[in-house]
Amino acid sequence: MLRSAQGSPALQALWEQLRRELSLVRLGGRIERSFTPHVTLAYGQQDLAAPVAVAPVAWPVDRVLLLHSEVGAGDYEVLGSWRLPG
Repeated sequence: MLRSAQGSPALQALWEQLRRELSLVRLGGRIERSFTPHVTLAYGQQDLAAPVAVAPVAWPVDRVLLLHSEVGAGDYEVLGSWRLPG
């Protein structure tokens, strides 16, 4: 898993707004209050190695996708896609 040692206020604000809006339409019941942005590199049964620092990675984002997945399945279904302004 790759994740930042520092949080992003803009990403955290987006997450809070999304969670709030999903709760208003009664879809937020299974959404956790905490949020750790990350990239999952692999799943496995064995223990992970100790964390290792890597050089910063710039990851430009131009859209948000709404994905659906079933627990244990490796596939994702794209339910929607929205371009971000700018």
